Amino acid sequence: KYTELFVYNAAETLPVFGAALSILQEQRDTCRMAKVQAWRSHCFEELGQLDSAVFAAQQGIIWFRPACDSLYLMSLNVYLSNALLTMGDAQKVLAISTNSLALWNEAWPYSVARNGLFTNRAIAIATLGDLPGALEAFKDVARNAINEGRKDHEVGAYGNLV
Repeated sequence: KYTELFVYNAAETLPVFGAALSILQEQRDTCRMAKVQAWRSHCFEELGQLDSAVFAAQQGIIWFRPACDSLYLMSLNVYLSNALLTMGDAQKVLAISTNSLALWNEAWPYSVARNGLFTNRAIAIATLGDLPGALEAFKDVARNAINEGRKDHEVGAYGNLV
């Protein structure tokens, strides 16, 4: 898939997203503002600017409305939980990923966000010291990858089980 082959430089991309966000703010398009904030959060995380990554994701969640594509919200929660996981806040990551997965609609199209939520949930459980629970959670990652036909995610899930 093209989007999986796309390589970008976070430092060069971030100003582009900032400009897009300014335009969308003028247009008051909160749905696309939320989507751009997800991308900005990811860029900040890639640059190691975790506070900015958390802020961008939280701002996107505030801008999210029920009329928006729900996968935007799921992506925001993945990026928020990614940053929080790196910051060592496994308890918040567990809450965010568990709540997001509970809201997941099986009718939604494939989204890498779902794998991210399952994976972050499993890592949080392991970090909190519940190794039997983490084993089951990593099995959930593998089952999700199999159900979605994603061999690349399946390989990653099995790598975590070893």
